[in-house]
This record gives sequence, structure tokens and C-alpha cells, in this order.
Amino acid sequence: VYTMHDSLHGWHREIFKRFKSRNQHCISISDSQRELAPDLPYTATVYNGISPRSWQFSDEPDNYLLFVGRITPEKGIKEAVDIARMTGERLVIIGPLQTTAHRDYFNKYVEPYLNDRIIYLGAKTHKEVKKYFQKAKAMLMPLKWEEPFGMTMVESMACGTPVIALKRGSVPEVVKDGVTGFAVDTVEQMTQAIKKIESINRHACREHVLANLSVSKMVSGYEKTFQAIMAEAQLTKKARIRRAI
Repeated sequence: VYTMHDSLHGWHREIFKRFKSRNQHCISISDSQRELAPDLPYTATVYNGISPRSWQFSDEPDNYLLFVGRITPEKGIKEAVDIARMTGERLVIIGPLQTTAHRDYFNKYVEPYLNDRIIYLGAKTHKEVKKYFQKAKAMLMPLKWEEPFGMTMVESMACGTPVIALKRGSVPEVVKDGVTGFAVDTVEQMTQAIKKIESINRHACREHVLANLSVSKMVSGYEKTFQAIMAEAQLTKKARIRRAI
């Protein structure tokens, strides 16, 4: 049984072609993860989960938007800065710069616009970033790729902070549009969603995570899937024995 925590591509097919046995099973982390490699031997989708106790709730946000993620084009940091500039909103940016190419991207699209309202804090530990999740009025995810899951969305909602994201990859599965944030089609629609952010109940964000995206929910999903696979294997074994007899 395999779970792959990244975007699936054609080379994954080549791996599974090497296995002659039918007893190969993939668990996807979102339904959307399957789209680039739809012919793999999928058994179930089990969403990633977090421990809600590690991400404390806050119902008293400050007046800033938050971006958390690697500083790369596919994460949409340029678009997050554009949104802040168009709306005049404060934006706090947290994330690592990992390569020279990413540094060049940052220098071109982010650094020229840093000021007292658009702030880059660099990389932060989980412990450090929690307080920014708790106090943000919304987290922005203007994705430029098909995000296979996106743990920051779950972490944000666990703290009560709604997510405003482009409808790419797993976003429509993780964010409950109109309830825990907004999943929209364009950057312009993201700017409009900011004006409606106070309509989102922060308690509803937390409850969504507790009900659907917790560690216990994830573990239950894996156990159920493993049990189904083992039951199927037992039936197959018995059928082979009957044919042999």
C-alpha cells in the first residue's frame, strides 16, 4: 500500500508497470491528486490530518492577511503581494527561500513592495507560526499549481482563520466554500472575498477540521482501508485454494 505526498506524474505509472502482482494499492491524499495519473491502482482517498490540540483556536483576529509557504511561483506569493497592493490590506509573509532561482523570483516580485504594510518574516518554526495563524483575519492561497493537499489550509482553519484560495488542486475538497473561507477562480475574486471575510464564522473553521481533517479521522481512514485490502486478499486466497482443489 502506497501513499505519495506530492503531485503525481507519468513516471509513477512506470513504477507500477514493474509490479506484476495485482496486490498493489495506492491511497491518494485528495481526489484531485489522481488527475495527473488516473490509471494508478487507487484504493481510497484519505485526507491528511493534524492534531487540533497543537493548533489553538482564536476568535480575536488582528487586521492582517497571512501567506505561509515556500517562496516559489507555484505557491502564488507574487499574487498575494498583488492582492495586498490592490486592497491596501496588511500582509504578513512567512516562508523559506530555498534556491537561487527562488531568491531571484523574490527579488523581482516581492522585495520591491516590502514596507510597513507588506512584511516578510522569513522562515518560522511550527511553534512560531502558530501565533500568526491565530491572529490573521484570513490566509491567502493564490495557487499557481494543482496543490495535492496543502496542510497550511488545515492549520489555518484549526486556529479559526478562514482561507481564501484559488480553486486549484485539493482546495475545493479542503476548504468549504462560504463556510470556512472562499474557493474562487481568479485573483480579482479573491480581493472581493476579503470584503466578505467577516461573514465566515471562525468557530465553523475549527469545527470543520475537528470533523474532517484531524489525525484521528486520518488514522480511522487508513485502518478502514487496510482492513478492506486484507479482507479482499483473504477472499482471493480462498478462491485460489478452491480452484486448486
